[in-house]
Amino acid sequence: MDVQPLQDAFSRLSLDKDKHQAPRYYDISEVEEEIGNPSSFRMHKQHPANSFQRPMYYRVVYYGSPQEAQKSLRAKLDPLPAFDSLTLRKLQDHVTKHAQRENRIPTPFISVTDDLLRALSIAFCIYADKEDVTIFLVDPWKLASGSYLRCNSLRSKIGVGCKDIYNTEILIWGEIPLNSIICQWRRSHISNSGLLDILPSLRHLSPDANLNSLRDGLRGDIDSFFPAKVVTTLVNLGMDPSSFQIKQVFLFLLGAVEGYRVEKLLKGIESELESLFPLKIQEFDQAAHQSSLSLGRKELISYYRNDYASSLDEDCPSGDNESKRRWRKAWSLLIHNHFCPDSDSWWVRREESDLSDWEAELMTNHNDTGLKKWLMKKENLCYPVGFAD
Repeated sequence: MDVQPLQDAFSRLSLDKDKHQAPRYYDISEVEEEIGNPSSFRMHKQHPANSFQRPMYYRVVYYGSPQEAQKSLRAKLDPLPAFDSLTLRKLQDHVTKHAQRENRIPTPFISVTDDLLRALSIAFCIYADKEDVTIFLVDPWKLASGSYLRCNSLRSKIGVGCKDIYNTEILIWGEIPLNSIICQWRRSHISNSGLLDILPSLRHLSPDANLNSLRDGLRGDIDSFFPAKVVTTLVNLGMDPSSFQIKQVFLFLLGAVEGYRVEKLLKGIESELESLFPLKIQEFDQAAHQSSLSLGRKELISYYRNDYASSLDEDCPSGDNESKRRWRKAWSLLIHNHFCPDSDSWWVRREESDLSDWEAELMTNHNDTGLKKWLMKKENLCYPVGFAD
């Protein structure tokens, strides 16, 4: 069978109704023998992707914070200072004021953290008396190029000094665009999602508890930490079971209940946990795959009801009835495996899901735009400016 028309039709098809784009992974395993494509499963197993390659940022807001609803998150200072007129002293002033918890003077910065436990501590302790508290999960690769850097890195470069309290803080200049927000966890939803059953220490935190109290408490939650339950909970909180983001959250929490300071080990924590707790990670992957299948079956039924006939009319090549029958059969197999892939295909799809974004990120020169460009141009900074972090 000539599979080229089948591949062409499948590559044109937009099955992702939320993102309105073609599938990122074209699962054509049923016709691999005929077209001679080797499976990539073994290759990815030998060189798996790192779930923390794109570490998520967390932003905690409460009712009354600026633009916290279904919009982008913007800094309080509006309009933002123009870089052409921005001086080092003015930037130092903005950074210093932004660091003051009770500061009411608007600044051009938004604070986020890559420490999930810090975000939970803010939501359940520091903002314990606030209403409508929400944790935003942010994709840093979708932020404006050159607009964000680690707080201590910036403080060092402008001469206001580093502090340990800022080790996990990232400052974003101006805005967190809506398309960079992966999902939102309302505190009320967190409380009803099952997360407090997995991490009962969260339930017993007092409003005056600090972050170290939370870290210590989580070490006692190991007996209630079941990977399959974590998957169900995170899906309830709006996470995609086929994404690396949900695995990243799982690994962060697994490391925390096992006593690791995950925020200090982001680049190497996954391989460490996989070597020590392979069965727990395998159980997580199995549960995530099953959750994906459950969602996929619903989407598959919707596709056959609403789009299947029109897809055949548009894409099925002309020919004799037998050729058309074979084409429709192969097409149905591809559609089924897009929505309901077997475990190997699902695993490879997740491995490859970030590939194009990663390649684009590698090609981006963050020093050539935004705040980082401004810093690069300044000759009177305390230290040479470089942004390896």
